[in-house]
Amino acid sequence: MQTNGLIGSPRAIAAYLTTLKPALARATSSRQGWVRDIGVLLEDARQQHTAIVASSAARVERAQLILFREVQREIGPLPQTPDCEALHRAVTSWLDRQIGACELMVDVGLRGDLSRLKEVQGLLAEGRFHARTFNDEYARLVAMIRFIARDARGARTPTANRRATRSRTRG
Repeated sequence: MQTNGLIGSPRAIAAYLTTLKPALARATSSRQGWVRDIGVLLEDARQQHTAIVASSAARVERAQLILFREVQREIGPLPQTPDCEALHRAVTSWLDRQIGACELMVDVGLRGDLSRLKEVQGLLAEGRFHARTFNDEYARLVAMIRFIARDARGARTPTANRRATRSRTRG
């Protein structure tokens, strides 16, 4: 069934987006502080002893890694319509990059190899690409659902107006 450019039902798409939102909000909210922490670690790597930076990296990243993996487990099995597949791929790819960056930071912490911090920056950059793809897909789906809802309201309004007009002319 195709409705105004959508393959699935607008209600199913809205349900998916609504279910996705809390888990994704947790991940993005936590990520903001985490990225600041990475910035501090990168600055510390230029100025402090390797062992100090490495132990901070491992400690900070373990907690973030747990959160990203929890969100990944929540989001992974969500039922989605074909319309949501690109969005779902983007969000899971974004999470994969965040998890990869965390794992790499834990490895940096364990091995003390600060030269690998550049790889973390690369993974975060890849994650930003997937975040933009997600945002574009999300905006597209929401716009289509709103259009369909307006269209449906518009289709109902003339009928209601005709009924009101008929009852006034009869009475």
